[in-house]
Amino acid sequence: MSPSKHQLSHLSAWLREIRAFKVSNRHHDDQENTELQLLTSTMGADPKASPTSSRVQGWRFGAINCGIGTAVVLLINFIVTVAYGIQARDGILFSGDCDQAKQINSGLHLVINALSTILLSSSNYCMQCLSAPTRKEVDAAHADRKELDIGVLSMSNLLRISRKRAVIWALLGLSSVPLHLFYNSAVYLSIAVPDYRVIAVGESFVSGDPITNFTMIDAMTDKLIAWDTETKTMYESARDGSYDRLETLDCIKAYAQMVQTKRRNLVLVASDNKYPESTGVLLKYGLGSHIFWDKDFRGRDNIQVEETSKAFRWMCSSVNVIDANCPVEIAQFKSAPDTWTVGAFCSDALCGSSGSVVKMQMKGPIEYCLSERAEQHCKVQWNVSIAALVTVLNFFKAGLIVYTALYTREQPLMTLGDALASFLETEDPTTVGMCLASKSDPWQMVPRQWVGTKYKWKDATTKTRQLSTFLLLSGCLGAVAGLLAWGLRWLSDNEQSTSFSALIDIGFGTTDPRTVFRSAISSVIGNVLVANIAQVILSFVYLLFNGLLTAMLLGYEWSTYANHRKGLRVSTVREGYQRSTFFLSLPYRFALPLMALSGVLHWLVSQSIFLVAMEYYSVTDPHAKNPPNFTQNACGYSPTAIVCALVVGGALLIAGIGVGFVPFQPGVNVVGSSSVAISAACHLPMSQELEGKAVARGKVKWGVVEAEEGGVGHCAVSSGEVGPLEVGQRYAG
Repeated sequence: MSPSKHQLSHLSAWLREIRAFKVSNRHHDDQENTELQLLTSTMGADPKASPTSSRVQGWRFGAINCGIGTAVVLLINFIVTVAYGIQARDGILFSGDCDQAKQINSGLHLVINALSTILLSSSNYCMQCLSAPTRKEVDAAHADRKELDIGVLSMSNLLRISRKRAVIWALLGLSSVPLHLFYNSAVYLSIAVPDYRVIAVGESFVSGDPITNFTMIDAMTDKLIAWDTETKTMYESARDGSYDRLETLDCIKAYAQMVQTKRRNLVLVASDNKYPESTGVLLKYGLGSHIFWDKDFRGRDNIQVEETSKAFRWMCSSVNVIDANCPVEIAQFKSAPDTWTVGAFCSDALCGSSGSVVKMQMKGPIEYCLSERAEQHCKVQWNVSIAALVTVLNFFKAGLIVYTALYTREQPLMTLGDALASFLETEDPTTVGMCLASKSDPWQMVPRQWVGTKYKWKDATTKTRQLSTFLLLSGCLGAVAGLLAWGLRWLSDNEQSTSFSALIDIGFGTTDPRTVFRSAISSVIGNVLVANIAQVILSFVYLLFNGLLTAMLLGYEWSTYANHRKGLRVSTVREGYQRSTFFLSLPYRFALPLMALSGVLHWLVSQSIFLVAMEYYSVTDPHAKNPPNFTQNACGYSPTAIVCALVVGGALLIAGIGVGFVPFQPGVNVVGSSSVAISAACHLPMSQELEGKAVARGKVKWGVVEAEEGGVGHCAVSSGEVGPLEVGQRYAG
C-alpha cells in the first residue's frame, strides 16, 4: 500500500532532523585526514595536485588575464591618444587619397571593435566573479528560503552579496555604457568635396587660334569685364594638355557621382557647328570665345537637395530640369552616350527673347571631355577629446578588474564544482529531504516521484533569461530591419533603384548623400550619440547571450555527472581528482567564437550607421589651403552593411534558439544555477563511510545512493556506487 501524504510529510521531517543532527555533529579531526589518505591512496590521486598558491590559479588566473588584457588595451589607447594628440595636426591622422582614407578608417574600426570586445568580455568575466555568492551568503539566503544563482552572471544575487562587491559590479557595468557609446567615434572619416566649374566649348576653344580678348559680359550690368581667373586657367589647361581627355561615356561615369572627390573642373567639347548661332549666351564670354555654356557646381548641392533625383542638374540641363529625374536620365545617357548634350537658359535682350526665358540647345552631342584631376584631401580624423574620455574610462575599468583579481578576499562559489564541493564538505541542513529539487521548483519538501522527463538545454535556463535575451536581440534586428525598410522606401519614393546591384553601388559603410539622415543635429558629439546608441544595446545583447549560453552549458555540465564519474571542476586550487579551470561556465570553444562574433557584429553596426563629416571647398581653392566654405556633420547609413548585420544577427538568434533544443543525456533532473537544487543533491547517505570532504576530492557521480523496495529512495552526488533512477519511484533525503 502506498504511503499517505501525511506519512510522507512525517518521513521527510524525520529525515531532515536526522540530517541536521548529523551535520551539526560532523567532526573534522584526524579521522578525516586518515580517510583522505585512504581515498587518495586507493583511488590513485595525483600527489602533484596539492595546492600551491590560490592567487594565480582558478578564477583569479582568469581575472588576472582579464586585467592584463584591459591593461594592454589601456596602454594602446594611452599611447595613441598622447602621441597623436601631440603630433596630429588638428586631430588629423591621415590626409590624402580618399580610397586609402576609407581603407584606413575601416581598418581602424576593426581594431577598435577588437579592443572594445576585449574590454566587454573582461568586464563580463569579472562581473560574473563579483556576483558569485560565498557559502556564507548562500546559507543566509537559504535560511530565508531564498535561492541564489551559481555559475552565471546574476543581477538577482546583488541584493545578497557584500556591498563592496555589488558596488564594483555596478561600476564595471556602468563604465561600459559611455565607453561603447563613444569608442567607435574616436576615429572618423572626413570627406573633402571640391566645387568645380563646367564649360561647354567648341573645338576652336581647344585647338583654334589663341584668344586675345579675355572679356565677358557681367550678368548684372551687361558691361564687359575680364574673364575670371578660373575660366582663364581652364582655357590654358585645355590647350596645354594638362587635363585628362575622357571619352563621353567615361566622362559621364566620372562625374555622375553623388560625392565627387577625384575630379574638378571640366571642359565639354563639341564641334563648333554643334552650338547655336552667336547669341547672348555666347556673347557672355565675348565674341570668338567659343564658350557656349558654363555652370559652377557646388559639391553640397547633391547632399542638400530635398530629393536626390534633382542631383547632377547640370548633366541634365538639356532636358526640363524642373521635372527631370537626373539619375534616370544619366542612366539613359550611359546607354547612349552619343545623345548627351547640355542646354542653357537665356532671358536678356541679347538672346532676342524680349525678357522671356529661352532654352538654347546644342545641335549635336558632346564629343569628348577634358577633365582636371582633383587633389584629394580626405581625412581620417582623431577626436582627441573622445579618445581621452575612452582612455580614462579604460583606466577606471582596468583598475576595477585588477582590484577584483588581486584584492577580493572572499572565496565565492564561482562554478558548479565549487558549489558541489562546498555542500559535500559541509552539508546544508535547510535542503535535507529534497534530493530531486529542481530549478523550477526548488523548495518542495515532500518526496518526489521520478517521471523520467527528457530535458533540453533550454530547460536549464529561466524563462526570464530566455525572453530577455531573445526579445532584445529580436528587437534590435527588428529596428535594424525597420531602418533598412525606411531607407529603401525613401530611395524608392525618390525614384532611386533599390536593386541589389544599386545598393552595392552605394557602397559598404561609405558616405552617400542618398543615405544621409536629414536632421537638425549638426554637432559632432550629437551625431556620435545617435550613431553609437546601437553599440551600447549590442553590448547588452552580448552580456545576455553570454549569460544564456553559460546557463545552458551549466546544465550540460550537471547532466554529465549522472552519466560519467569524474572530478569536480573548481575555480580554486584543485585537490585530489578535482580539475582546475581557467573559465567559469563558458568553455573557450564557446567563449572565443562568441567574442569573435560579437566583435564582427560591433564592426558591422559601426559600418551600418555612422558619423558623416563632409567638407566642401570652393572652386577657387583647389589645394584646400583655406578652411572649407561649408561643413556638414550628420549620420549616414549603409544598406549593404545593414543587410550583413541582419544576416549575422539573425544567424546568432537562430543558433541561440537552436542550441536550446539540444537534449541532455537521460536520467538526470535539471538543477540549473539554483543554489537550493545544487545543495539538495549533496546530502550523502548516512551509511557512507567516507566523509564529505574526501568525497569532494574524489571522482563523483550523481544517482541513487539508497534504494528501498516500495519505499523512498535517496539521490546524491557520491564517490561511491550509485544507480540509475527508476521511473515511478519516489526519492527524498
